[in-house]
Amino acid sequence: IRRWTIPPIMPKQVMGLCPRDFTALVAKHRLRLAGTNHGGAEIAALENQFCNLKAAYVNDVELKEAIDEVDEDKADLDDAWKHLSKRYGKLHKFFGGLATVFPGTATVESDFSHLKMTSNSHVTNMTDFSLESKLHAKQFIDLQRLKLD
Repeated sequence: IRRWTIPPIMPKQVMGLCPRDFTALVAKHRLRLAGTNHGGAEIAALENQFCNLKAAYVNDVELKEAIDEVDEDKADLDDAWKHLSKRYGKLHKFFGGLATVFPGTATVESDFSHLKMTSNSHVTNMTDFSLESKLHAKQFIDLQRLKLD
């Protein structure tokens, strides 16, 4: 059985990370970031935003209250980050990316096999969006099995 752990993605969860843990999280996803425009300078800016947000959380009472009063069980990611996005947009984008499914090679091979079995003359004209939704729907059961700590 493969155990999945969901990384912290909500602002209050992120505030529980120490800088070393955040750096380790970024390092773990460095290859995933390499496929985006997050080069070395972007990663440094991301780490800088994290340190600035941690300092603001300690020193800015209004910011701390805004983060702490979000009900993470009910709020979606964008709602939880909305008051932080303007100043900490790179962090919002990074943690939003962690909240998405990133398939492994075996999953991708299985998905393409599944798609081939279900394809017909109409499905071969699928847009990227419908392909993505089909892949996400296939992973729904796996996501439900995730154990939250």
